[in-house]
This record gives sequence, C-alpha cells and structure tokens, in this order.
Amino acid sequence: MNAPATGPLPQVRERAADIDALRGLAILLVVLGHCVQYNVADFDASPVFRVIYAFHMPLFMFISGFFAWSPAGARPGALRAKAATLVVPFLFWLPIAYAYLVLTKTPQVEGVALDPSSFALHLLRSPDAGGLWFLWVLFLQFAALLACQRLAPRRTAMAMVALIVLANALVLLVPRSNVLGLGLFRWYAAFFTAGFVAGRNREAFSAHARRWWPGWVLVFACAVSIWQRKPAAMMLALWPGLERHAAEVLGQGFNLAVSCAAIVALFGFFACRTEGVAAERGLARIGRFTLEIYAVHYYPLYLAVAVLSLLKWPEPIRIIAALAFVLVVTPLVIQAMGRWPALARLAFGRPGPSPASREAAR
Repeated sequence: MNAPATGPLPQVRERAADIDALRGLAILLVVLGHCVQYNVADFDASPVFRVIYAFHMPLFMFISGFFAWSPAGARPGALRAKAATLVVPFLFWLPIAYAYLVLTKTPQVEGVALDPSSFALHLLRSPDAGGLWFLWVLFLQFAALLACQRLAPRRTAMAMVALIVLANALVLLVPRSNVLGLGLFRWYAAFFTAGFVAGRNREAFSAHARRWWPGWVLVFACAVSIWQRKPAAMMLALWPGLERHAAEVLGQGFNLAVSCAAIVALFGFFACRTEGVAAERGLARIGRFTLEIYAVHYYPLYLAVAVLSLLKWPEPIRIIAALAFVLVVTPLVIQAMGRWPALARLAFGRPGPSPASREAAR
C-alpha cells in the first residue's frame, strides 16, 4: 500500500490530494473485490470482480513506483528502513492468519496440511498463500530498485527493465514457481518500474493523462470485456491452436496493457476532474490508511462470510452485507490498535493510524 514518507528511497514530500484519493478508491475496490470473491461461487465470471482485478493491485504498485523516484537517489540504511515498514508487518500478521485457519478448523490451504512447518514451507514457496503478499512483493521492488540505483545510477530504469526480463525468463523456465515471491515480483515489477519512470517524468505523464484519460477509459472498457485472471486460458479460448508458452506471453502482455490503460485513465481523471469535490476529500482521508485497511479488513470479512454462509440470501445481497460490515468494523479495529504505538508499528509499520501521528512521522 502507500509507503511511509520517512521511507529510505526519497519520496515527494508533499501529499497530493488526488493521489491520496486514488489510493482511497483503490483500497475500497480491494475490499469490494474480496467481498465478491468470498461470496460468489464462480467469482471469475463476475463482471465486477473482473473489472476490479484487472487493475487494482497494479495501480497500487504503480503509485509506489511513482513516489519512489527522487533526483537525490537512495539514502544510507534504505533497505533496513523499508524492511521495518513492509517486512515487519508482513511477518506480524502471519501467525494471526495461521491462528485463524487453525481456530476455524480449516484443514488445508491449497492442499498443504496446516501444521506450522508445512504452513511456513508453503509460504516460502508462495508468499501469497496466507500472507499479506503485497507488502513482501513491494519490499522486493524497493530492494531491486535500490540495487539498480547503486549499480547503474544513471540508467536505473534500464537496469530495472533488464531485471524484469531476467525474472520473466526464469519464470518461463519454471512456470509454476513463485518461490520467495519471484513470480509475483516479475509481474508487478513492470508496474512499479512504469510508475518510477512516470514519477521521473511527472510533468509529461500528468499532461498526457489529463488530456487523454477519456480515450484510455474507452480502451479499458473495450479490453476488459475479454480480460481473464488466467492469461494463458484467455488466449487459448481465443486461439485454441496456440502453443502454451506463446499463449502465456501474449495473455500477460494483454493483461498488462489493460491494467496500464486503467491506471493512466484514473490518474488523468483524478488529476483534472475531482479538485475540491467532497468525494475526493473523503477518498483522500481513506487513502492515507491503505496499509491498515489492507491488513485488517480480512478478519471482519471472514466473520461476515461465515455468518452469511448460513443464510440463503442471494449473492448480491451477501456482497453488500459483507461490504457494509467490513467498512464499519475495520476502522474501529484500526483505531483500537492505534492506541498502542508499539503494536501499531509492528502491525502497520507506523506509530499509529491518526492523521496527527502520521504527520509527526513525516
């Protein structure tokens, strides 16, 4: 989610209300997407799910890259500081996730027995199985950026692109491998790097987004109609005779283009259409606490899904009820945890969720 302003890779200090509003919209879409995913049997066929999942996490990664650029380069102690704000919360929530699975008598996670050693081994093989994977993958992006800044300070973006090509080549050799998040890294590195380049060329990017965002909305609206979460299956459905590796590469290229279209469209829309609008101010306030919402919202959602599964309500009603419950309970949990600064640092990588403490941390 949004990295703290005290982060080691120097970031733009001024808070942009439009970017905070964009973060706020994105995290609300994350919550809505999860409400759909956990309440709809065939969620991949849901138009709402497909529209959200076509861009929501790539958008967060793009924003992180956008604010990672600075003409001053990296600071000493960069990796250690990022570990404190990203890896520590990632590790903090793992035993809580494991305890939930044990207490609810969930027998397995994707075929892996839920004893501690099997769970830990499974997380090493695939950090997105049971953990707040985005935090770990974002840390990998900053680590890669830091390395590229040190090795090629004048060609950092090109070094990142070379690293992306290498990571994709490794994944093609071992398609199902996601050891230590390599599979997730190579996919999201494209968006993080694109955000880094856009941040370095902020004026040109902003001018393009402001001018052409309606066109990018149209491109996204047309392309998302055939978007699928599994890119190879999407391409094979269009061209059944296509070779599997070719289908994977073409499908991922298509999905990347769809995500980028949405990202540019949203940047342009929020930059030129929402200034002074009350909805933007509300979204901007939410956008300052995206990490907290991301970490906490799963547990009210799990509780809501467990209760709603006992009822025979239609799926749309269950989605709305789960969303309402999560949006009410999650801020209360965040506020309660924020009363203990030490706990908040471990859980959220920040001293507390209040705006005053956030400004003090900056």
